[in-house]
Amino acid sequence: MILELIIVISIINYILLYFPKLLKAINGGNSKLKDTQCVLGKGEGCLHISHRGGSDEAPENTFLAFEHAIADCNTDMLETDVWLTKDNVLVIMHDENLMHVCGADKLIGEINYADLPMTKDSENLIPSSDFLDQSEWGGYPIQFSPQRLITLEELFQRYPDILVSVDVKNPNNRTAVSLTVELVRRYKRENKTMLSSFSNENISYLKEYNQDGSLPELVICIGRDKLFKILLGYFTGFLPWINIDEHVLSFPMSYIFFSSYGRMFANKISKYFKLTKNQLKYIEDELIPEILVWLFTRKSLIKHLQKRGIRCFAWGWME
Repeated sequence: MILELIIVISIINYILLYFPKLLKAINGGNSKLKDTQCVLGKGEGCLHISHRGGSDEAPENTFLAFEHAIADCNTDMLETDVWLTKDNVLVIMHDENLMHVCGADKLIGEINYADLPMTKDSENLIPSSDFLDQSEWGGYPIQFSPQRLITLEELFQRYPDILVSVDVKNPNNRTAVSLTVELVRRYKRENKTMLSSFSNENISYLKEYNQDGSLPELVICIGRDKLFKILLGYFTGFLPWINIDEHVLSFPMSYIFFSSYGRMFANKISKYFKLTKNQLKYIEDELIPEILVWLFTRKSLIKHLQKRGIRCFAWGWME
């Protein structure tokens, strides 16, 4: 009896994986399927997203970078990050510390916006990435003088019709989330702005704003905890029953990115097993990255989410 029940459940889950819209007909199932035509453009086509405006081609997160992405690269979406200054201004910057980009060893939250330094010039600035061999950096393709750090509001004002992905960097910070949402609402960008955060608390705060049915829904990216829940649900067969009230899955697809996880795993396992340098390097650069890339790129997983109205964006670095 138990075996037969397991078989029936497995068959139902398999069918729902490929035909998730059948959930609407099942009492108690997750019937909240989104309209794929409403989330960041129509259909399931690929979007070109410029990370920090294209940080290898122009000074990251500046108008110079964003103009290049739009005018020269015909990008579909700008990706950027925001931090709160001391006087609660949302400034566009990836790193909390200004040392790398501006040469000042200070945190953004310690300085008022008017007192923020400018970026380094093209002779002294190197793209800030843990995955770039700076000894092989050949310089930017353009020459530029120090650039002013800009605010999220300025970005919205200059590009009212461009899709923008905003990563709220301040962890577990209601003020940062509230001010971000306020700007999205003020400039009527609910359907043009994707909101994300590596902070699970921030994702929860963002989702609270979608509980008011009288206002347009914010487009929210799936958080880190939900992402692993989705992966677990996929490989155990219960993904069709997991409620997904976010709108976008943004996932890494890069051996370079996953090598950092490989390094952590190799360091831990080396405490319990005696491994050679070559074995540790294989675990770090090949084994773990290959497993993680495979996990995140299952075609049936992506297709299932797309059929449920979830836009799926892959990101990474050029190998």
